[in-house]
Amino acid sequence: MLVGDEETLGKLRGAGFYGIRHDDFIEMVSRAITGEVVPGVRTPPQIVSGVGTGGLIRQNNPGDPFWSRTAMYSFMNTVDMPVTAPDDNAGQGPGEDDVKRMLASCGGREEAAVIITAGLVQLLAKAMSLLPEEIDPEKAPSAYGVDSLVAVGIRN
Repeated sequence: MLVGDEETLGKLRGAGFYGIRHDDFIEMVSRAITGEVVPGVRTPPQIVSGVGTGGLIRQNNPGDPFWSRTAMYSFMNTVDMPVTAPDDNAGQGPGEDDVKRMLASCGGREEAAVIITAGLVQLLAKAMSLLPEEIDPEKAPSAYGVDSLVAVGIRN
């Protein structure tokens, strides 16, 4: 993606898109125009760039790669995937089942509020491509540039 400002770049990366170098973009356009990858080898009818494969999505865990759920990208989801899937929660925060257990065993509303706030901070940080430490739970989500699509994702 060619982006002129960091804010737009951050939003695109948060949605699972990846940048490419300008020279690589020019080379792709050149190959599309000539119709050949190298002399005698035709350019494929479709070229996809700047989107993550299934393996990259799994590795980088972007906020909401919404496009990966469409039929058009279904094959891309299978590319670069490990042969045996590692534990989904490895290196991540608590999963949904863990949060349910923590809420079930908490002592009161204050403790539950702390658990829920921590979970919402994690979701917002992931959606906005920020570190959880950069989110102040006292601020409104709009202070972080949350748009309506991100808000719906967090609510759900």
